Amino acid sequence: MGSNHGTVVDLQTMATDSPTSFQFKYVFWSFRASIDGFHYCLPVISVDGTHLYGKYKGCLLLAMAMTGNGEIFPLAFSIVDAEDGRSWKWFLTNVMRHVVPPHRRVCIISDRHSGIEHAFENVPELGGGRVTRRYCLRHLRSNFWNKFRSKKLRTLMYKAGKAPNRSEFDQLLLQIASKNQEAYNWLNAIPEHKWTLSHDEGGSRYGVMTTNSSESFNHVLKGCRCLPVYAIVMFTYDKLVKLFDERRTSGYVWQQSGYNFPMNVWKHIRKNEENRLYCRVVQHHAQQGIYSVVVDGSSYIAQRETFTVNLNARTCSCGQWVTFHLPCNHVHAVCHFCNVTVDHLIPNIFSIQSYINAYSGIIMPLPDESQWPTPEYEILRPTPRQTTRTGRRTRTRYPNNMDYRPRRHRNQE
Repeated sequence: MGSNHGTVVDLQTMATDSPTSFQFKYVFWSFRASIDGFHYCLPVISVDGTHLYGKYKGCLLLAMAMTGNGEIFPLAFSIVDAEDGRSWKWFLTNVMRHVVPPHRRVCIISDRHSGIEHAFENVPELGGGRVTRRYCLRHLRSNFWNKFRSKKLRTLMYKAGKAPNRSEFDQLLLQIASKNQEAYNWLNAIPEHKWTLSHDEGGSRYGVMTTNSSESFNHVLKGCRCLPVYAIVMFTYDKLVKLFDERRTSGYVWQQSGYNFPMNVWKHIRKNEENRLYCRVVQHHAQQGIYSVVVDGSSYIAQRETFTVNLNARTCSCGQWVTFHLPCNHVHAVCHFCNVTVDHLIPNIFSIQSYINAYSGIIMPLPDESQWPTPEYEILRPTPRQTTRTGRRTRTRYPNNMDYRPRRHRNQE
């Protein structure tokens, strides 16, 4: 990666009988463009692992961020011999040391894999208040289904996890308790702040509930997971070159067209602007920024509801402002009532300039292979533990309940 200065590569090898020969164990890489661009992404990282299924055994570990526009932002990759405590500890140590700035607090979302649990217990960089740990709701739903095998309970559990306020959450938990006390007790044993939106103090998740970003990129990499290590690294290089160039260009086009926010953020703002028309605002204390908002007669709410907005504290009783860090439609209504724009209440991380900055790094072309430095060590064949048996490769990823999607029914005329 000599042409991409600042790109981090950490290669771990195992000693052999020869002092000049080494056996491959782990490799970690993160492109400088990703490291620099993360400063302008949401402070949320999802991590996940997937098996390699080609000639060589091993696992590919991923760390993915997300832009303010809600798009996947690849951060770091690693190929390890197995997905266990040692490999996760090594991978997350590298992520915290090389990718996450020392001054920045982040939220890491993952499943409850024992290897990740081991890393959080043994990596100093994951402590000290730098990292907030949260669970992937989709994986938790899978665990819940395996335990209780009820579609109704599964739906209620998922709704409870995504409920934006505690009142909604409590109502859904009571429904679960009325149907199955054991299921209620199982959920109650898990710290609420680790799996629910309503108890996510300070909105650490930014509304991100799953590791879908990592898994989506896993799907992109599916075709390369049967390739040698070098080919996998080059595959990620090619993908990121294209991704950064395309999204950087999109950002410039939006900016030149007069947009202050990237497209998905702009659409979110427009939707809330439309929904504020169903809101009636009552001013309670202008200096303290306290207002009540009555919602009635809208197409998105079944009954009349009243919410409390505090502009000074930047809160709304619906819970969405704190959860997603973007003003909800009730806040839009208050701003319109006060004859001010809502833009000043939107964090800079969602701006079009932050979006462009995230993709401003250039992943430079690589020199011809003939110009690469000659390694100073003997290249060894992989050990039997690292190679698969001869014959046709068997599929190791089968659909399970995590692939469940609610069915959509068309209206029959």
